[in-house]
Order: sequence, then structure tokens, then C-alpha cells
Amino acid sequence: MPGRDRIVPLLLEPCEIPLRVDFRVRLDCTDHSRWEAETARLRALLDQPEPPGDDDLTCPYPGLAPFGRERFRFFHGREREVADLARKLRHQPFVLVVGPSGSGKSSLVLAGVVPRLGEREQGRWLVRTLRPGPAPLSALAGALGTVATDTGDALRVRTTADVPAAAVIASPELDRAVRELLARERPAEKILLVVDQMEEVFAQASAAERTAFLTALIGLRGIDACRVVATMRADFYPELMESELWPLDPGDRVEVAPLRGADLRRVIERPAADVGVHLDRGLTERLIADAADEPGALPLLQETMVTLWDERERRLLSLAAYEALGSGGRNGLAAVLTVRADGALSTLSPAQRAIARRVFLRLIQLGEGRDDTRRQQPVAALRAAGEDPALFDATLTHLIDQRLLTLSGGDADDGDADDRDADDRARRVDLAHEALIAVWPTLRDWIKKNRQSLRTARQTADDAHQWDAGERDPSDLYRGARLATALEWADSHRDELNVLERDFLDASRAGEASDLEAARRTNRRLGMLVRALGALLALAVGASGLAVFQSVRAGRPTAPRRKAARRCPASLPRRPSPRSPSRCLARSCWRWRRPGPTTRPRPEARCLRRCSARTAGSSPSRGPADAVRSLAFSPDGHTVATGSDSGKITFWDVALRRPRGSPLAGHRAAIQSLTFSPDGRTLASGGLDGATRLWDAASGQPIGQPLRAGEGQIWATAFSPDGALLAAAGTIRGGQDGAGQDGGGLVVVWDVREQRPREEFTVPGGRTVASVTFDHGGARLSAAGLDGSVTG
Repeated sequence: MPGRDRIVPLLLEPCEIPLRVDFRVRLDCTDHSRWEAETARLRALLDQPEPPGDDDLTCPYPGLAPFGRERFRFFHGREREVADLARKLRHQPFVLVVGPSGSGKSSLVLAGVVPRLGEREQGRWLVRTLRPGPAPLSALAGALGTVATDTGDALRVRTTADVPAAAVIASPELDRAVRELLARERPAEKILLVVDQMEEVFAQASAAERTAFLTALIGLRGIDACRVVATMRADFYPELMESELWPLDPGDRVEVAPLRGADLRRVIERPAADVGVHLDRGLTERLIADAADEPGALPLLQETMVTLWDERERRLLSLAAYEALGSGGRNGLAAVLTVRADGALSTLSPAQRAIARRVFLRLIQLGEGRDDTRRQQPVAALRAAGEDPALFDATLTHLIDQRLLTLSGGDADDGDADDRDADDRARRVDLAHEALIAVWPTLRDWIKKNRQSLRTARQTADDAHQWDAGERDPSDLYRGARLATALEWADSHRDELNVLERDFLDASRAGEASDLEAARRTNRRLGMLVRALGALLALAVGASGLAVFQSVRAGRPTAPRRKAARRCPASLPRRPSPRSPSRCLARSCWRWRRPGPTTRPRPEARCLRRCSARTAGSSPSRGPADAVRSLAFSPDGHTVATGSDSGKITFWDVALRRPRGSPLAGHRAAIQSLTFSPDGRTLASGGLDGATRLWDAASGQPIGQPLRAGEGQIWATAFSPDGALLAAAGTIRGGQDGAGQDGGGLVVVWDVREQRPREEFTVPGGRTVASVTFDHGGARLSAAGLDGSVTG
């Protein structure tokens, strides 16, 4: 009813009044002498206008998101840290704010220090904020270039032509960028650069980007008109201590501990009091007690206060409402976040839930030996290729409205397709807080079940981004085993690939197919050359045989030749070919003096006939129809191993001239090299699939797993004289085409017993290594490349 909030308690006798009534203005008439004064107060109160309705009150708590500059008047509990940090920034060029996740580092800087400097030194400070992400140099270039401000502390940055990312690391360029920015933003005298969540530099950026970015920060420390304050999670201290920024003096660091006691009480109570809302008796104590059991409890507290705000009774946040939140053995803090997140998912359709799951997992940076962290991504990276854009936009908007995700940058307005694509690349999405990873059971279960798949997805996404940033250089595409692993993952996650990842894998698949076809063409040309040389050799041998035949027919054999013929059974060698000159000559001589019924053949003819009989059993061994790519003799000469185009190995018995057992399948592509160990017990095989394998020569069984280092294709293998080391040579990942252009030559020396790489080196000239060998002592290794170079 109208005026229901205009209640004035009047006490005639001392008594305890319920809090929901006691917080109102009351009249104390327990003392008769005060009646006149209290009556005057009542008349004054009745003349006051209607107070604002409860529905018009603005919630002062930010929820999972950090406090921004728009909520600075509600930021409490860090007064000492704010004063200390502001004092340091007036005199020190760089300050690092370090603390555990959920301790309020970002809020301390954005809602504490920045407004304090602005209030006390108005117009003097120009504030620029950046999140490093996977491309910290571009973020820094944007912060020092043209910056457009959205609401609050979210900044949308873009690199300008006068501050390119590649040039921003040079100290003169940094100094010029700072001076020009201050000139454009007069009367500002100093720049305050806020690097929020600097752990992303170590978790997401490449080594080269990280080094360049940290070098740039060191350069900014030397510019008097610039101050840098960075926030970082404490569990990244080891990476910081190994970086270019270290050492940092203790005075350059502000360590933020989780709030406790009276400071935590102010965080809970003061924002509500600022807007005239009260907390029920016992509610603050209950919240503090429950927060002690939760890691990173501050964002959970803020989200709980938002929920209680929605459940308030007029201007009272009640303990009963908080107690009703807990369920299943969980306190209200953990339950609030779980209920909100699960509730947000439950209102989505099955198709939208699949989109939401993909989005959440793409925003996770897997921790190796530490907790997982969040990973800011552009909207374009979250869209799957071929999905309904309207359905994706509706899902993303819903998750943002439910305060599970945050969106910064971009205009988000309707336009043509090109404008939307550009906007998708500019807008960035992030988890509202890392507390979602630690507390929300649904998200934790998704991560646990998909951890290995996520590793492959992250590597593929990063490599696709590098390929695109490098103007889609073919040398950045996958080959061999890496491509096989990525395609195996993509086949089972086809609906989760974004456009860039799909293009990257399609280009990699096409590039490898082109390389294999070029290699086949090269092999066919080599085969034709070998056959041509064989034909020329046969013609030469035939011509020699014809000359001998004509000499015999003419009856002009030389004396040494006649003597050799008489000693022929003991001296003539065996010939492997059924078409050997000795057999042809013997048959010709036999026909020349064919014996009659009563005549004996001439001694020369009998001799050559016997020699011919000795070679009759020699015939080439033939295996499967698959083309043979490589072969090797065992040291004792009893076994021959052959490798085929299809990646199979066959062991041959030389004496019996037949295969010994079935072919062995050990490679996914052609076997380019086979080598026996000096003792003949082990066979090494190298294939164009990038794998090197060891085989037991007696049983034909593989020894251990395939050996892989960084090779794209294996072209040559060689054992050391003692058999302890194996050299495998070929190309670096990137492969080689039929024209001999490749990603570089590489030699890896493996420890045979432990099956681990001992050494590896690239061959100068960047061409495929086609041959490798040890010297007799095993101390030196020589390698030859397709470009004609020899390296030792």
C-alpha cells in the first residue's frame, strides 16, 4: 500500500525491537520530559517527502567481477594498502601487487589507488589499463596509442600506426610514445599504466613475446613521466624470479593477503550502509566464519551479497535468507555460485548448453603443476565454424547477463558481416572470476573429463594463431605425427573448431598430401633413372659378351684365356644373374661344337657348360607388389631387410631367398632408411612420418616406442661403431616438397639403450639431411644435405 515504508516506532516503555523495525527513525518517549521534543521530531518527519522505494536502490556489491572505478565509493577494507600503494607510485616507477587468487588485487588498484590519485591530484594522472593475454606487445602498443573508454574500467585498445607492436620495445620509441600521448591528453603530466593480471604473460604468451614485453616494462621504468603498477597471482612467483624483471627490491612489491577480521567486516557491512541498507544480527559473523573455509573467498562473498540483495526484505539483508541458500553440506558462499551457474545453464536449450560448455572450456588455461587459470579470448575464437550466429550470440549474452562471463572492447552493434567480424576480433570474453574454476562442480567436471583433449585443443589453437599472424606461412603448418594427432582430435570435435582452426588443419592436410605426391614423383623419376642406368649396363655387358663370342668363333682366343678356361671349374665366380655372360658364352660354345652320338665335346665347351650350370640356380628374390623404398644387409650377410612405400618392413633369408615371416607394420608413411647395428641384433628404421623405430632382428618385434624429437621426416639413420648411439637425420617439422624446399635439416643422436635424445643439431643451409654416418672411432658424425653440403 502507498506509504507502507513510512513507519515511525514510538517507545513508551524500554523494550527490544526487531531489527527490521529498529533500524528506522524512532521516537523515544520512555521519559515524560522528552515528549515535547519527540513530538516536534514527529511533526518534522511527517513533512519529509516519500523515501526512495526499495526497488530503486543500486546494489553496491560487484559480484564476481572486481570493483571498478564506477564503484569506488563502495570499496572498503583496504584503506591501509591503498594509501601505501598510492604513496609508492608517487615516487617509484614500478610497483608489483602480488597476492593469491581472489584476494582483491585488481579491485585494490582499479577502485582504490586510481580514484585516490584522481581525487587528490586532479588532472595530473592519465590512467591506461591493459590485460596482457597471449599478445602482450599489441596490448601495450594499444595502451600507449589511441584508447577508447567504455563504461567503467573496461578499455578497448587498438594499435595505431605511429606505435607499432614490433617497435614498442625500443626505449626511444617508448619515450616518444609517452611524450606524444601526454601531449594529446593535456593537462596530464604523468601516465599511470595498469597491467592487470600479469600472470597471463607467463601462462599464455610465447617466449619471444614475453621477453619483449618484460623488456618494454623495464624501459618504461626509466621514463620519469610514466608509472607502472602490475597485479599478479602469487603462484607465478617462480616464473617472475626467472624473468628479465627480477630482481625486484622489497620496496617495489606490495603483497596483498586475504582479508580477515575487522577489514573483512567492513567489506561486508559498509557498502550496504552506504545506501541505507542494514544486515541482520549474526549475518556478518556467519559470513566471516564460512569465508574462512573457502579459498579466494572475497569474490564468493561479493556474489553472495548480490544474491542476498535480491532477497532483501525492504532495507534488510536477513540471516534467514542466507541460511536458506546452503544445501548438500555446502555453505551459502559455495552454494550461491553453484546455484547461479547451474541455474544459468538450466534455462538454455540443449544446443545452447553445448555452446556454453565449449565457451567455458575455451576460457580455461590449463595449469601444469599449478591450479588452472582463466584465459581471455576474442569472440571470434569462441565461435565454431558453421554454427548459427544468432544462437551463439543469444547464449553468450545470457551468460554475460548472469554475471558468469564478462565482455570488454568492441561496439557490439549491428552492421554488415565485415563489421561484425572485425568487432568479434576486438571484443574479448573472460570468466567473471577464477572462483568459478575452483567452486563450480559442473565446470570442474568438464575440465577433468577433457583435460587431455584440451591440451591438444590449446596447442592447435595457439599454432593456428601463429600461422595466421605469420601471414599463413606454409612452414608453420603441421606435418607427420603432429598432424595425425591434431586430425584425430579434430575428427571427434569437428563441431568445436572455429574458422581459423579449421582452415589451419585443412591447409596442413593439403600441404602434407602435396608433399607426399611430390615425393612419389621424385621417387618415380629416380626409379626411371635407375632402370635406364640398368639398361645401359646390360647393353655394355651384352656388347662385351658378343665381342668374346665373336672372338671364339673366329678361333682367335688368347693363350691366357685358353689356360683360364682349362682351370675354369676352380676359378670362375658365381654370377647372380641368369643372363650372365658366362652362361650365354657357354651355350654359344656348346652349339658351336655340339657333340655327335660318338664324339665327345671339346674340353672348352665342357668347362663353360659346367660354369653355366653353377649359375643356373641364381634368381632375384621377389616380395609383395608394394614398392621397395630402402634395404639393408645384416653384418653376417644372412639377412636382408627391406622397407616399402606403405611403411612395412620385410626380413629376407638370403640362403633360401624368401621372406622370413610376415611384413611388419611400423610406420604410417614410406620407410626411407634401414640400418643394422654392428652386432646385427637390432634394426633401425626411419620413415617419412617422422618416426624412428628399433626392431629385434631375430624376432622381428619392435623395441620400445617410436622415437620422435623435432623431425618432420626421417631420411637417413646410422649406428655408432659400438652400437650405443643412433643418428637419425631428415627435416625439421614443416616437411619437404618434391622440389627439395623444406623446413630445414635436423640430426638427432639417440641413446639406444635409454631411447632418449642425446644431442640434436640443425644443418647449416636449412636443407634436408639425406645421409649421415659415424667415423670409425664413433667420436665424429658427418651429415650430407640435398643442397650438396657436408657437415662434420
